[in-house]
Amino acid sequence: MTSESERERQCQYEFNPGVWERTAETGNTLDTSELNADGTWRCHRAADGNSGYCRFHTPLAERDWEPSETVAALRDAICGKSGGNDNNSDNDGKRDRRRSKQFIGATFVSLDLRHETLAARDNYPIDLRHVTIEEGADLRKATLENPLQFDGAICNGDFECSTIRAQQSVTVADAHIGGDLRAGDARFGDRVSISDTVVRGDLSLPDATFSGRAVCRGVEVGRGIDAPGARFADDALFDRVTAIEESSFSNASFQGEAFFSGATFAGGLNWWNVTVAGPTRFGGATIRQEAMFQDGTFEDVVRLTNVTVPSRAVFAQTTFADRLLLTGLECDADACLVDLSGAVLSGGRLETTDSLTYDLSGAEVGPIEWGTGSDSETGGAAVTERNSDTENRTEPVPLSLSQFIIENTHFDGFDFRDRTVRSALESSGWRLHEWNHENESGCGGDERQLSPETLESTYLKAKHGAKAVGDSKAAGEFFRHEMRYRRDGHAKRAREVGWSRSRIVDSGKWVANAVFGAVAGHGERPGRVVLTAAGIVAGFALLYAALWPGSPPYGGAVGYLMFSLESFVTLVLGGSVPVERTAVRLAAQVQAFVGAFLIALFVFTLTRSIQR
Repeated sequence: MTSESERERQCQYEFNPGVWERTAETGNTLDTSELNADGTWRCHRAADGNSGYCRFHTPLAERDWEPSETVAALRDAICGKSGGNDNNSDNDGKRDRRRSKQFIGATFVSLDLRHETLAARDNYPIDLRHVTIEEGADLRKATLENPLQFDGAICNGDFECSTIRAQQSVTVADAHIGGDLRAGDARFGDRVSISDTVVRGDLSLPDATFSGRAVCRGVEVGRGIDAPGARFADDALFDRVTAIEESSFSNASFQGEAFFSGATFAGGLNWWNVTVAGPTRFGGATIRQEAMFQDGTFEDVVRLTNVTVPSRAVFAQTTFADRLLLTGLECDADACLVDLSGAVLSGGRLETTDSLTYDLSGAEVGPIEWGTGSDSETGGAAVTERNSDTENRTEPVPLSLSQFIIENTHFDGFDFRDRTVRSALESSGWRLHEWNHENESGCGGDERQLSPETLESTYLKAKHGAKAVGDSKAAGEFFRHEMRYRRDGHAKRAREVGWSRSRIVDSGKWVANAVFGAVAGHGERPGRVVLTAAGIVAGFALLYAALWPGSPPYGGAVGYLMFSLESFVTLVLGGSVPVERTAVRLAAQVQAFVGAFLIALFVFTLTRSIQR
């Protein structure tokens, strides 16, 4: 029991949660179990002098000592150099040791703990809840061996804790920091939690290391989050954060989950060269001005669902080893380009809208789905596993290949037989390269004029991708386009200034390619061979009618057609009609050669079409 004289010597400071919430910038973080019967918390320390308050709660106007003396008293209290009576019972001793580290509602002019080591003989937290720091805090090079609580606190200046070494948990909830919160090159050995806190300046975490779970939830940052080179050994949760200026996590690494759902980056987000081992989630996030995810590596599923993106979102040269789910994206501009050039897409889903274009030039596209938001089972929400029950699934909205930039794209396991993709290919005439230039140029890009060589290579790679999955039909159609642009390449080189042997060779190749394409669709259209053969038979029949001496063969005009057909199907002239005129015999032999060639070509194209 506390005697009357002890009460008189006790600090008179009382923390009233109701008064605090009405007058301060933060809410109450004390639990009801910590409050007295009257709903307040009372300081347990002895009063200092005649002020009626301890050194930490004495009003600033009444203090006749230097701010450094208050900090020294805090250090001594934490390290066990004052307070606590080892002769008390175990329960009283534990209570005293816990209380010795409680500074609830304390006021500091400044908090300078540079190079200090705060180590107690117990594991009770350093309790700085609801403290007020008038100028700022500096904990550079400090070492904290006990947990730290900074809930509901107010720091009117910068909170500098760069190069700090915090061995146990750090909690900052419902706090207010009037300047920057800096923790560059800091080392946190346990969980760090910053929630529902206002940081008026930058939240700066360059090269910081978080060995435990890092939580930054509901934090309002007046400028930007700057965390280049930061290392997160466990889950990192930055959900519902708001940053006004550009934020950067370039060169950061996440060994656990990277959770940024509901976050708002009004000044842009830089995730250049980031590595994430666990799942990545940006559900419902808003990214404006810039979204840079270039050269990253994501080893687990990446979900960007219902995310608002700027006019250009860059994922170039990024590796997605698992699924990439870009669904329900909303453009923050009239048109948006999602740059996946050179990326590795191992699976997932890309959903399109009229204002959204995906750049897949040079990318490696695996078994990933293409579609519109309306043909997703989740209606644009996060896509997880495909439901085997498809009875209630609506008919898919047609996909337009104009929303995809396909240039030298490598297809590795991509299913061209998917009904949505197949329908789009057939609607476009199996043309992969005619994208929406308005979307591209509206995003700051220039309309691309692809060379015949680039187009030939594009369709060659598409053909190989279709063959690899056993889609002979798609492989054949891509082969036709490959041959077409090879012909255009020959024509371009044949028109070059100056005569050379290579120009003559290219001219010959152009003629051969053009003839092969017209007659047989480059081996993919047996019907064209039949039509060509019929034209040859009819044309030579007219020629025979002009050259034939005397009366027509077989006693009538139809005889010319019969003679032409005989000549077409045989190499040796020797039918029932004698032919004496040399010109007719020569024409018949030429027709026989052409007929043999077309018959062989028909067998070849028919065999290919059956195989397809």
